[in-house]
Amino acid sequence: MTLTVVFGTISGLLTIYFILHLALKRTRMEKYLIPTLAIGGLLFLIIEFPLRMPSPKYKRRSEIALNLAQKAPDSMLMGGYWETYVFAALQPANTMTALPLEGRYVRMPWTPAMLRDANQIVIEYRESRFANADALPRQLEQYGTSLRLVDPKFYEYGEYSFALYLKETK
Repeated sequence: MTLTVVFGTISGLLTIYFILHLALKRTRMEKYLIPTLAIGGLLFLIIEFPLRMPSPKYKRRSEIALNLAQKAPDSMLMGGYWETYVFAALQPANTMTALPLEGRYVRMPWTPAMLRDANQIVIEYRESRFANADALPRQLEQYGTSLRLVDPKFYEYGEYSFALYLKETK
């Protein structure tokens, strides 16, 4: 859609220019009207263009992501699709690896195999509707790896709750 937006906008502006050019071709105003309209349009955009303001959701999610990265570096982050990829993307590079819970869409197909090598797994359970704090499973099987619950209230912030699991050693 990017190409459509770019070329559609450019063709629309060129169409307006050619219509004005044809309408004013034989008048003395053509020399002054098109540059005046262009400057007026530019001024309108400068005045009316919205200011850049970060979303409150973005600020909250960035704070959560950084806190998780500090509390559990080099661990796996599991949960719903959005909870995993958004928080992992907002963290410094190579901090946590995102992996949605089993049965949900996995964007990076090599990450389920990485779960076997991970020691700590942080699972977002409230927003992803995996469970609530009272119903978190003590033992969990994900992608062929057994996990054991260590801290059901590992980190909480607003509507997000995270539990800490460790990989079961056999």
